[in-house]
Amino acid sequence: MKRIKKIYRENRILFILLVIVIVCVISMGVVLFNYFYSGVNTTKYGDRLDGIEKVEISTARISEMTMKLKENKLISEADISVSGKIVYTSIKFNSNASLVEAQSVALAYLDEYSEAELGFYDFHFYLEQDKSENSEGFKIEGAHNKGGTNLVWNNNNVVSEEENEETEK
Repeated sequence: MKRIKKIYRENRILFILLVIVIVCVISMGVVLFNYFYSGVNTTKYGDRLDGIEKVEISTARISEMTMKLKENKLISEADISVSGKIVYTSIKFNSNASLVEAQSVALAYLDEYSEAELGFYDFHFYLEQDKSENSEGFKIEGAHNKGGTNLVWNNNNVVSEEENEETEK
C-alpha cells in the first residue's frame, strides 16, 4: 500500500491527466453512439407521413383505378404507384392519341381522387407515346402539388437537328 501511495505522489499529474482522458473518451463514445444510432428504428420518412392513415389510398383502389385507365381506347399501358405522399402515374398512349387528348385524360383521372386525397398527396404524371407513322410521339411530365389547383406540365418542345445546326452557326 505504501508503494502505491508513493507512485501516486510522484506521478499525481499523470494520473489526473489519465482520468481526464478516460472521461473524454467515454463522453465522445456516448455522443458518437447517439449521433449515428439514435434514428435507426424510425422510418425513412420520419414524421412527414403523420396522418396518412386518414387518407390512405389502398392497393385495391389503385388496381381498380389502373384497370379503369386501361379501359380507355387511347391508352395501351398504365401503371400507378404510391411512394410516401406521392402518387406516380405512368400512362402509355396508342399512336392515334394527341398530346392534348393525353393531357385531358390525365386531368380527368385526377378528378377520381377525393378532396382529402388531393389535399394530402402530390400527383406526378408521366405521359408517353412512341413515334410512329401516324404521330411524332411525345414524352411529357405533369405534376399536381397538394396545395395546387391544377396540373402543371413540363415544356414539351422537341429540338430538331436542323435547329441545332442553325444555333451552332
